[in-house]
Amino acid sequence: MAFVVGAGLAVIELVLLFRRTMPTNRLILGANIWLIGGGVAFLSKQWWLLELYEQWGAAGLLGAIGLTGLATTFLSPVGFVAAVGPHRAVRAASLVLLASAFAALGYLVFFANNAQTAAVLPIICLAWLARGLRLWVHRHSMA
Repeated sequence: MAFVVGAGLAVIELVLLFRRTMPTNRLILGANIWLIGGGVAFLSKQWWLLELYEQWGAAGLLGAIGLTGLATTFLSPVGFVAAVGPHRAVRAASLVLLASAFAALGYLVFFANNAQTAAVLPIICLAWLARGLRLWVHRHSMA
């Protein structure tokens, strides 16, 4: 049932985020997609999918973020990093963030039995890295 509540809030958040002129944070986008997927699985009684969610745990969340990053790196002009700037800078920063997201997924799988360290630390590091990379793209566009 938590997925239904989370999915509802995720839809509301996405509607609000997409109405802004700034690019949507891709980490938040990936997390919201993950929540919506869980909510849809629960409402449509796709128990096999909910079992996968349970087995993967937080790794599923990072997997959704990684897949969002993969798609946005190659399909969006602002990339995975969600920054407006020169294409080369956006692509380079997005590739760094993408590699880091998949490294974080590997870290999470390796430390799966320590949920606090495994789930929280990689997400915080990715958020800091994304912010730094957006600043780098912004500075690169000023040069």
